[in-house]
Amino acid sequence: MTLDDTVGQRTAQILDEAKRILVAGWWVVLAYFLLMTALGTAVDVNASAEDIGGDFGLSVVGVVTGYLLIIKLIDMAKLAPLGRQAGFGTYFGMSIVIGLATMLGVLLLILPGLYLSIRWSAAYGFALISNEKTSDALGNSWRATEEHVWPIALALLLPTLGFAAGLAVYFTDEALILPLTVALPANVLIYGSTVASTAIGLAVFTCIVNRNAGISDVFE
Repeated sequence: MTLDDTVGQRTAQILDEAKRILVAGWWVVLAYFLLMTALGTAVDVNASAEDIGGDFGLSVVGVVTGYLLIIKLIDMAKLAPLGRQAGFGTYFGMSIVIGLATMLGVLLLILPGLYLSIRWSAAYGFALISNEKTSDALGNSWRATEEHVWPIALALLLPTLGFAAGLAVYFTDEALILPLTVALPANVLIYGSTVASTAIGLAVFTCIVNRNAGISDVFE
């Protein structure tokens, strides 16, 4: 992938690599999707104003299963030929930083949050595959994606829209307890989009980093 390639060509290459990653870890993807969709739906149809335990428990399970999803995709797609060294602590710290910063950006004007998610899309790869500290991973992702914002944005377009559509239900429905016919599609969109964006983030990293040489070629 080079800067001579068109935006469309670079987008296609990112999506092709994301597809390869998903196919390589298909059973993990399916297990994560079914488990989180089922749990999310169950919490939504049984929620109450007095009980926040369900949402907290879902968040905890989401973090743990999110970590298992990404490391299994890395292993099964053979993205770390020299082996992974970073663990859950690195993933958790990265999730906190990216999640809070992106949420703040979205709350401010929406677009800043989307822009941060694009520029930090390769950060998990730098952290979990290249074993970099959180600050280094974020910085390297920012630099590596500088000339490729549009290809990455287009690759992330459908997952972003899907996640937003699923999340919108919780802001438009005034009922504390969602009916199954609303909760299930919302969770399908949220967790399906999460799977897709995870694979795309790893794909962006693998398109940027020359793993065999051990150096960043940044699409050059």
